[in-house]
Amino acid sequence: MSMHITTSIEYVKRALERITAWRFVLKMDKSIILNGAQNMIDRYGSNALAEVDLRISELRMQKQSDALELWQNIRIAVQNLSGPSPDESVH
Repeated sequence: MSMHITTSIEYVKRALERITAWRFVLKMDKSIILNGAQNMIDRYGSNALAEVDLRISELRMQKQSDALELWQNIRIAVQNLSGPSPDESVH
């Protein structure tokens, strides 16, 4: 095997390891999700969920699956932190 091919293979291996590590962080670090949700609530108030939905839609169109997963989790956290919607309240 030539030196160039060996170097390229090692480069790809290292890149894949970094991608795998980043995916693990995205899936496991709940503080990122909670901070993101709180930031959206602080910035957009009662419109936070609508703004998160816009970002989710953009990421879906761009086929950015890792970021999409993060924002879907942020959406759930925004819902939980915001409390029940008027439709869900008990009368």
